[in-house]
Amino acid sequence: MLVDASGLASDLSPTAPARTVGYAAPPAWDGSDVHCCNSLATVHRDLRGGATTTRETDMSRRQISVLAAVASVAVMMAVAPDARAAGVRADITAGAQRGPTITALPLPPGETSGDIISAAGPWAVGLLTDDALHQHVAIWRSEGTRWSVRDLGDFGISSPNSGLSATGVNARGQVAIGINTGAGMGGWMFDGATVHQLVDFAGGTDAYARAINANGEIVGEALDETGNDFAAVWRHWWSPPMALAPTAGFDGSYAQGVDSRGEVVGGSFSNGPAPTLPVVWGRDGTPRILPDLGMGGDLFDRNDLGRTVGQVFTASGSEAAVWDHGRLRDLGVFSDDTFSRAIGVGETGEVVGFAGTRPSSGIPLRQLVFWPGFGPTRSLLPLDLDWQDNAYAHAIVGDTVFGTSMASHGTKERPTVWTHAFAQSFVPRANARPATAPRVVFASAGAR
Repeated sequence: MLVDASGLASDLSPTAPARTVGYAAPPAWDGSDVHCCNSLATVHRDLRGGATTTRETDMSRRQISVLAAVASVAVMMAVAPDARAAGVRADITAGAQRGPTITALPLPPGETSGDIISAAGPWAVGLLTDDALHQHVAIWRSEGTRWSVRDLGDFGISSPNSGLSATGVNARGQVAIGINTGAGMGGWMFDGATVHQLVDFAGGTDAYARAINANGEIVGEALDETGNDFAAVWRHWWSPPMALAPTAGFDGSYAQGVDSRGEVVGGSFSNGPAPTLPVVWGRDGTPRILPDLGMGGDLFDRNDLGRTVGQVFTASGSEAAVWDHGRLRDLGVFSDDTFSRAIGVGETGEVVGFAGTRPSSGIPLRQLVFWPGFGPTRSLLPLDLDWQDNAYAHAIVGDTVFGTSMASHGTKERPTVWTHAFAQSFVPRANARPATAPRVVFASAGAR
């Protein structure tokens, strides 16, 4: 083990690329105070169904090459723990966990908002944002009735609203991390002690990690030697990526989810007028197109039962969709909304996502989508219990939903966990409220 001038430990074992960087040892938690409010709606671009339109970012993403290479080099030198990486411990009283709760997870000092993008086992991961809109990678861990948060920093990417985030986690605590915006392109895997950078098809660093499965297989996309963008699978972080070809007649592909069997979901896109198509790739890389409503679609997640979720495109926007063994179910949109997306699916089939509008001016409205696997599409309230304020969901584990929501009207959004989700869900109608009122909990700090 060698240490470079930046103080980072570099793993130079024969099977590991020299670009790997990481922490010699995680710093201790400091038990600092957490303050609960002041958060914002951060629009993170192209992040597992973030607040962008259907595939409007495709062309701009494929044009990132030189900028991404420069950003990736900067990242190798900058992923070091700082004072804020110490993290914070949160105390949530046991009494608050006995019924349905909506819990705002803790934020490290200096961070004022956040979002949970993925969850598995005791882990939840996503991003943190400060008042200057700088984004950091975040890892939360549940220990009984306590939550802790760890700030992994900005990976040397200081642009506001950079899009940097943890994008996936498995029960072993392995975390996929990625960025693919104008601020740069890069993909990493954090194993709890070391950050490992992924390679692209040409051996460079133009690779984006979107998800990770229970076996540590990572999916996303990468550039080839000519700058073309294709879906990619890394069987191990040190492996060269396996390209997932687009369907016949299409120009590129991208991957957004992977089940424990290694089956991958995403889309095939065209540089011409053809719509993006929802695609599942088998473990051998063979693509299979799923049905849509005639205008295309794409896929975000898939569970081990074969239930796949995503969106189908319509004349007015897009609609959340579920596929079971190739059969399409359109979850529709809420009244007055123009689009919806199904982003995550649980192992027993529950589906989460968000819906909303895209106003020509002002802040877009986002409302949480929850479908228990039967009956009409339902929703959950944000932290402030006002359904007209923003709430997103990206993941569900058992009957617990993970995402972000507003703590009070017009404020920034807090990383949010909804427990006993079905009990507190409701079908949005005039004056509709949950049958079981949830208890709102703001995580208080407490040293352990």
